[in-house]
Amino acid sequence: MAKTSHSDVKLVKHKQLQVLRVAKTVYKSAAQCSRILKEANLIKSLKYTGVPLIYDIDANIDSICIIEEYIAGKSLTEYIHKTGTLSITQITLLGIQICSVLEYLHNHAGIIHLDIKPANIIVRDEYIKGVIDKDVCGVSIIDFDSSRRIDEQCTKEYGTVGFAAPEQYISSGTIDSDIYSVGILLLYMITGGHIQSITDDIQNVCQMYSTSIGSIIKQCIRHNGNQRYKTITEVKNELIHISQKKYIDNTINKNHDLICTNREQKHIYVSGLACKIGTTHFCLCMASFLAKKNINVVCIRHGDRNDYRNVGLLTKCSAYGTYQVYNVHIVPEYHQGVSCDLSQFTYCIHDMGIFKNQYFEDGLNILIGVAGYRVCITDVMKNVDINTILVINHIGGKEFYKYLKKINIKHKCFRFPCIYNWHENNELFEELAENILHLEKKKGKRHRMTLQKATWYEKIFKV
Repeated sequence: MAKTSHSDVKLVKHKQLQVLRVAKTVYKSAAQCSRILKEANLIKSLKYTGVPLIYDIDANIDSICIIEEYIAGKSLTEYIHKTGTLSITQITLLGIQICSVLEYLHNHAGIIHLDIKPANIIVRDEYIKGVIDKDVCGVSIIDFDSSRRIDEQCTKEYGTVGFAAPEQYISSGTIDSDIYSVGILLLYMITGGHIQSITDDIQNVCQMYSTSIGSIIKQCIRHNGNQRYKTITEVKNELIHISQKKYIDNTINKNHDLICTNREQKHIYVSGLACKIGTTHFCLCMASFLAKKNINVVCIRHGDRNDYRNVGLLTKCSAYGTYQVYNVHIVPEYHQGVSCDLSQFTYCIHDMGIFKNQYFEDGLNILIGVAGYRVCITDVMKNVDINTILVINHIGGKEFYKYLKKINIKHKCFRFPCIYNWHENNELFEELAENILHLEKKKGKRHRMTLQKATWYEKIFKV
């Protein structure tokens, strides 16, 4: 069935019982051995139709062999690909089956799955053929690699981009996270398997099916877990109620318009010439400066998940998909897997990470550098758009002006004053911020350069 450098998965037949089984052989030297063994131990005592049975776990000097149930069927991805667009009735019935398995996991086994997605849902052959008893579960949930017990502390990120809840990106998965993923799964089914939560008009889809499944999806995928359904049983009961309605519209409209970009927002794109030279610190200082002037501002991290986790405790996700630390809204790196409503923010500050020779024409471009660093600023700035603002960090006042004469560049250049706590007032930074924002109104004629143009932001900012 599958073979890698660290494991071997085979479809085998029991000689005496003449039934098929799956045999997973994992080499003890493999890095994934402990993870796979943990998964098997987690579900070995579970006895439920919707969870694969573990029959035996054996080991020798070199490897571990896990014998588990073979589930004949198709993944939800394959099922939708073959069946095509599902009706509301079909979606609600599948949703009820999936909720039943999660209900068992949450309430009886004390397990959170944390990776509910189409590839991990197996629609059994009996269900597809319509020969299964109505009281028997027709789907199975597989792949418990990310799962943990409810009372176990979450220490790292789990899940799949697009289906993982916002809190999973900051290592905080709960029962609410599985409920969020079920909502995205319903959204996936209602659009025939073509939806990704960042690119499609979720609100319009929910509104379109507001008399049926739309309201359920909307409550499942609230950014703030406290605003979702409290239990998976509530979701299941809602789906049962919908499935019993006789006036359900079973036609699905595939043509969903994208949500319009908010063109009135002001964007600031901040990049650094290298790691750990103050790019994130500058973004947070600028965001704090704007917030103290009662300007709605959000700080968005691109390309690295960890930086903003270190600035403070990201705990409660707002209805917008942001986390608030002191007076600043923060969006960690979601890898375009969570749809955020950022339309109410006047300023969006983008922490772009390391500079990659890009220029974003819809806002201010700021480049953070360090004097005397191994990256030669003079050479870099030769190929940077003239409207990009250079900010030098880790340099004193007198040294800064001497350095300006030395590098002799035509770009606007400022000094980033020493600030230990980004959320505290600093007169020097306030002066710097006001000067930079003033330049927004006085952009000169741009040089024509063959630089990377930014179009991805149109997928991020949704009204």
